[in-house]
Amino acid sequence: MSFKNLNKAELLKVAKFFDVDVTEDNTRPEILAALEESNVSWANYKKFVEPEQETEESFSEPTTETVGFNKMVLIKMERKNPTFEILGHKFTKDQPFQVVSESEAQDIIDAAEALGGGFRIATPAEAKSYFG
Repeated sequence: MSFKNLNKAELLKVAKFFDVDVTEDNTRPEILAALEESNVSWANYKKFVEPEQETEESFSEPTTETVGFNKMVLIKMERKNPTFEILGHKFTKDQPFQVVSESEAQDIIDAAEALGGGFRIATPAEAKSYFG
């Protein structure tokens, strides 16, 4: 398989992931040429993008939005509140962890900072001990 088998929307996602300067106005051949010119190979795509898609699909909690190629992270609430809702995510003392995209994690951490903080990216050891 190669980039030639992807449709324009998929090619735009690849270009965005690899920070290749293209827009929706570019044609499919122009996007393919820009990827080639930027030395984005099918092997790199398979190495970096496809594992993230598999990881996103393996999470048991459904998401209401398409994350695309955004890396998913585990965020932890350390606030004393028994329940805390922020930016559409509900955290509790019994469920202090949520899987969110990197950008959502940063938004939650930034928004919570104005309210006294209490959120951070979970460590791998915490994730393993909590989820087993």
